Amino acid sequence: MGRGNINVDFAVGVALFLFALTSAFIYIHSEQGRAIDSQNIQANALTIENALLSIEKVDFEKRIIAVEGYSNSEYINISGLGAVLILDGEGNSICFDEDAGGFVADISGYEEFYIYSSSFSKGKINRNICPLESYSDRLLEKVSSPIYLRLIAGRPDLMNQGNFCEKRLLSYIEGDGIRGEFFEVCV
Repeated sequence: MGRGNINVDFAVGVALFLFALTSAFIYIHSEQGRAIDSQNIQANALTIENALLSIEKVDFEKRIIAVEGYSNSEYINISGLGAVLILDGEGNSICFDEDAGGFVADISGYEEFYIYSSSFSKGKINRNICPLESYSDRLLEKVSSPIYLRLIAGRPDLMNQGNFCEKRLLSYIEGDGIRGEFFEVCV
């Protein structure tokens, strides 16, 4: 009776030892796999960040034009500012006349307009150009000092290649305003 128990005990001991050894091997292997996956995710995230940083950005000057008073079809003078984009207080694009050096707006009380200008090639943004028709020029415009911005000019065209993807919010300037859009970037 005693001899049979020793063999059973030995067999159980060997089985437990092999189970412990196998469990340790599986644990170490899975930890190494997680470490490699984590490194790959970090490398891919860095690649995406570098791709986004390489998108061409353009320097812009933003000026605020404030007009106070009441007038229909008021001429707002922007000559010499090199406007690429003009937005009203609600972010809507306003058409302007380059030759006349301004735009026309209805003023009721206090209105602000935002002028974006840049010395880069104006072909990158479809500008909102229109000829001025009848207008009055009674109110005084106050133009702020420039605020310097660095923006993506036009909707970016991202090459998406690979299996690792992230959604990123990018802001860019177009002829109808400043837009924010989620882009899926894959590497």
